[in-house]
Amino acid sequence: EDLPKIAQAIDDPRGWFGIHWKYDSPEKIARILEAQLAAWEAGTANPLAYFVGNEPAGITRFLRIEPREKTLEIGGTWVAPKWRKTFVNTEVKFLLLRHCFETLAAERVEFRVDARNTESQEAVLRLGATLEGRLRHRQLYPDGKVRDGFLFSIVRPEWERVKARLLALLRTAALPALPNA
Repeated sequence: EDLPKIAQAIDDPRGWFGIHWKYDSPEKIARILEAQLAAWEAGTANPLAYFVGNEPAGITRFLRIEPREKTLEIGGTWVAPKWRKTFVNTEVKFLLLRHCFETLAAERVEFRVDARNTESQEAVLRLGATLEGRLRHRQLYPDGKVRDGFLFSIVRPEWERVKARLLALLRTAALPALPNA
């Protein structure tokens, strides 16, 4: 029931970081969200929406989940324009990474970022992830073009250092005053 509200919140008519996908309306974004819910029902992904108070702030998901290898990816992150470059993405990634390493006992968490999306590349590096390399012709996009991407990761021996970094970033972040819920 939150799909229309989430789609409206994460819609950005300017494009995502200057990149224009074919998801240029809340209606088209809602179709993506419906597809992610179908992937969840099929057991191939775990989509998540996050809120600040009662306001949708973004979406992300666990995907490429490989229990035997204890690896997974965090991706498909769309932060509502209002909440970009705030504490929101840092806090969400901290909570997800903590769940991966401390609850799921993951050995490796990956992030894959479109080669054109320099802002997201910088955000992943800011989390403390390591750039592993360029993935050539990684993905076919809705516009029919094949795009390159970059692969980043955080592995279990790095988790405590990354955790300390994220906690320090969150301590210095300006958090909004939320109404009593």
